[in-house]
Amino acid sequence: MTEGERGSGAAGQCTACASLGAARWRIRLGLITLMVGLSVICGWDYLLGEQAVRTTPIREVSPSALADRVRKARGHAVILSLYRPGSEDPYTVADVRRWTVQSRGHEVEVVAVAVGSRRDAQLLFRYGEDQGMQRLPPEWLNASAAGTLDSVLGHLGVRSGALPITAVFNRSGEVTGQWQGTLDYDTIRSTAKAAR
Repeated sequence: MTEGERGSGAAGQCTACASLGAARWRIRLGLITLMVGLSVICGWDYLLGEQAVRTTPIREVSPSALADRVRKARGHAVILSLYRPGSEDPYTVADVRRWTVQSRGHEVEVVAVAVGSRRDAQLLFRYGEDQGMQRLPPEWLNASAAGTLDSVLGHLGVRSGALPITAVFNRSGEVTGQWQGTLDYDTIRSTAKAAR
């Protein structure tokens, strides 16, 4: 060290160390910028997804309108299925509906309605086809209408209970099969075939 450097601020400092500190600061700044950018992208994607779910069109069905549809269907068999949108129930209901569409003639009609929160129903109808649940009608019954629903189901001859509730009506409008709490595709299909 020279006499001039001894009293100056340059004593004991390395120019390579100063440039290394600046490089570290640039790397930190780059990482912070990257993290903020990814957070903005993820947040924007989430907001777009939520907006897509909120704008998914669904039709709210009242219990009385549901009963009217079953009553007006006299002359052919009807499968009434009330299912939970946020469960495995829609898969079975979609399979039953697919069977009725593919069967010869329109001898069996499916009245399928999601019962639960509006958001769960919108999620189902927005992303259901991507998950293999085709042909589900976008119809929803608010879970708060359960008291009225129990009364309406009683007038149709269906015992109310735990969801899912599925009932098969014959051509005369009489209940020939009913299931609560579970759905079995083969049993529903064979009962509907017999009701035709």
